[in-house]
Amino acid sequence: MASTIQEKILIEQRIAHEGPSMLRALILWFFFGFFSDHRFYLGRVGGAILQIVLNCFLTGLKRPSCAALDDPAWDLARDRNAMSPQRP
Repeated sequence: MASTIQEKILIEQRIAHEGPSMLRALILWFFFGFFSDHRFYLGRVGGAILQIVLNCFLTGLKRPSCAALDDPAWDLARDRNAMSPQRP
């Protein structure tokens, strides 16, 4: 009976150490959190895809190549430059 309990403890320890590292997930989140790399690493594919979609809609990146052109701040800066007098 004691050997089976010891075997179960060893199996639980092995499973705990073979899983994905939370430190690696934290590093991935810090550097690539916008792209949900940490969720893909942890095996949460559905949540990762949902996070990518939400990030794109909430930040306005409907078309990543034109994101800077769609920004209202660019329009404001363009209007200010057009209204300022030209210096000789």
